[in-house]
Amino acid sequence: MKRILSLLMVVSILLSTLLFVSCQPTEEPDNENQPIRTVVELNENNYWKYFEISFDSNNVHAGGDGTFGYKIMGVLDYALYEDAVFTFDVIYYTEGQTDDQYQSYTMRIGCNAAGDAVFETTHLGMTNVTVGKYLGIDGELVSFENYNWKIHFKSVTGKVIYIA
Repeated sequence: MKRILSLLMVVSILLSTLLFVSCQPTEEPDNENQPIRTVVELNENNYWKYFEISFDSNNVHAGGDGTFGYKIMGVLDYALYEDAVFTFDVIYYTEGQTDDQYQSYTMRIGCNAAGDAVFETTHLGMTNVTVGKYLGIDGELVSFENYNWKIHFKSVTGKVIYIA
């Protein structure tokens, strides 16, 4: 009987230990090291963080045969620039006009998936896009031969998507 009681006590101690161990909470895996998907809506206040923009112009005065060129480059090589579209006001005027008399039209240029667009507008009013896509204008296309002219950035839309 002593043997049976001893054996029963040993078994109950082992079972208690097993039950105690199995009731311990399991650890959840760490989510701290999981990559995070970031989506940034582009606008006029944040585009400078995601693009490098340069431009040059020459002979953009009345009677000049000048050009105005823009180079837009996405700075994040690991990002997708989804539907990134830059909008520019093309302004043309004569010497005697004041700012409120200037005429203009709006031009839209789409970037490729890497956030790049390169284009040039000539004194004939034609825009040649070598990288990206010409998305058209709102207004009337004009030859600038008899006008002074300039191009101003107006807005940007689209998204920058990346995983970090």
